[in-house]
Amino acid sequence: MNNLIFFSLYSLSHQSPLFDSLIVFCANYLIYIIVIIVGFFVIIKNSDQLFDWRKPFAELKLKFNNLVFIFTPVVLAWISVSIVKNIFQFPRPFVFFADRVIPLFSQSVTDYSFPSGHSTFIAALAISVFFVNKKLGITCIIIALAVGISRIIAGVHFPIDILAGYIFGIVIAFIFKYIFKRSRG
Repeated sequence: MNNLIFFSLYSLSHQSPLFDSLIVFCANYLIYIIVIIVGFFVIIKNSDQLFDWRKPFAELKLKFNNLVFIFTPVVLAWISVSIVKNIFQFPRPFVFFADRVIPLFSQSVTDYSFPSGHSTFIAALAISVFFVNKKLGITCIIIALAVGISRIIAGVHFPIDILAGYIFGIVIAFIFKYIFKRSRG
């Protein structure tokens, strides 16, 4: 089933230079743009209250707490998934099917596939954002799906890598939320 889904999605690549460029953008660069947008959103949200002379540091403290609440699980997810990848050491599709898969972009052969680091990262980010702001969180979840699917189409991940990455990122975000809220009282 994993291979069937992989080849169904991968078959969309190498058909159109424009579509391939879109896939490479989603697979590699969209994640950085979302991080910048989320950081910008957290910093400027309710910025009219930032310099309220009656409570000058309350808004700064809230913004700092939101940044910590959103980005700490993302960093923890990235570190954790790097460790897990080196434990499992599953090859990427273009290594496993070297005769049939040509990735859309250069990816390290020595970097392992399972679970997907990008999917773990973006899932942890999307769920953490969702906890703070539902609208932006839903947008991030949709973008997370686009990132994961594009990495399959690009030929650098199997569907199981993406699914495991999503689960891993979501679990880390929920665990961090529980710990963070519990430590706050």
